[in-house]
Amino acid sequence: MLGGVDADAMLSFRKKVGIGKLLRDIADNPDISFVTLQDMDGILAASTSVTSMVAIEDDPFLAEAWHADSSRTRVIDSGDAPLLEVVRSLRLEDGSHVLTRVGLRLDNVRRIQQRGLQRLAIIAAAMFAGGIALLLLMTTRKRFSALREEHALVKSEQERIAAQLERRDRLTAMGALASGIAHEIRNPLNAISMIVQRFRTEFQPAEDVEEYRQLADTMRSEVQRVNGIVTQFLEFARPPKLDLQPARLADIVRRAADVVDSEARHAGITVALDLQESPAPCLIDVPRMQQALLNLFQNALQSMRSGGTLAVSLRVTHRACILTVRDSGCGIPRETLPNIFNLYFTTKQGGSGLGLSVVHQIIAEHRGEIAVESTVGTGTTFTITLPGS
Repeated sequence: MLGGVDADAMLSFRKKVGIGKLLRDIADNPDISFVTLQDMDGILAASTSVTSMVAIEDDPFLAEAWHADSSRTRVIDSGDAPLLEVVRSLRLEDGSHVLTRVGLRLDNVRRIQQRGLQRLAIIAAAMFAGGIALLLLMTTRKRFSALREEHALVKSEQERIAAQLERRDRLTAMGALASGIAHEIRNPLNAISMIVQRFRTEFQPAEDVEEYRQLADTMRSEVQRVNGIVTQFLEFARPPKLDLQPARLADIVRRAADVVDSEARHAGITVALDLQESPAPCLIDVPRMQQALLNLFQNALQSMRSGGTLAVSLRVTHRACILTVRDSGCGIPRETLPNIFNLYFTTKQGGSGLGLSVVHQIIAEHRGEIAVESTVGTGTTFTITLPGS
């Protein structure tokens, strides 16, 4: 049922609320198809394009909107094109109750929606691009940080290898010098030893015979001691070729520890072994490796004058055997630490300065590496890394 347009009622309502001009202004908007004010009796006011409207009680949607406190919307068919109808119930100051109905052309609404969607798409694309840029920035920074750390590690490794090569070259040069000097010293030493022996056996003093013999024996023993040092120099300068045999490093460590065990117990030192067995034997020159370990163990015992602990551990991987020799001795001063593997360098009174140099040489001949860490008053740790089986 359609509600007709009552001209008298419409005119009276327009005069009462002063809405005529407003309706005309609204209806002139190209995006608006119609505007009506309607009550239960019919149309009170409308734009000029409106001739009839369905009654409120005949339309469930309008009936619901009449009693609602909020706006309602729906799409209706106007014949030419679909419209978006916005309906709102209003109560005026004089107590009257009207229903406002506004028809919006959907093509304009859709253009507005399209512009909104386009803006939304642009914003989304910008946010996505910004997110990608931020992600790339974070990834680049993380990668740069990783590269910087890797560069620092590589640089540190290069410095360590360079220091080892420099030390090896220096030891080789000093060993060659020692070889020449040792040859020059050995010849007069042999002559002195033969002369002392002749004095001892072929000459007899008229008095103080016992003192004479003691002096001769002392001279002979000192010559033998110097000759022993010269022999060490020659062995360092021209070490024998390694006799590599399949052996387990743990067994060599145990034998070297057994050698120093009695001396350690006498000095109040505990020898603690924590040795992991290797799954397969390695190629090792057993006597030379045992010599290196004995030098390290003796060096550790001499640093613990008031007792302590000599802790030896062995860890085996598929790539390397890592042997750690740790003592609780007096430690090595920081300024001395870089020189301890140098030939003839020693801080011990009466020391030859060959012990740790020989250790370094033997480990290097086995294609291994040796490193040292030390703190004065706490102790020293030597770490030997040998290629795995």
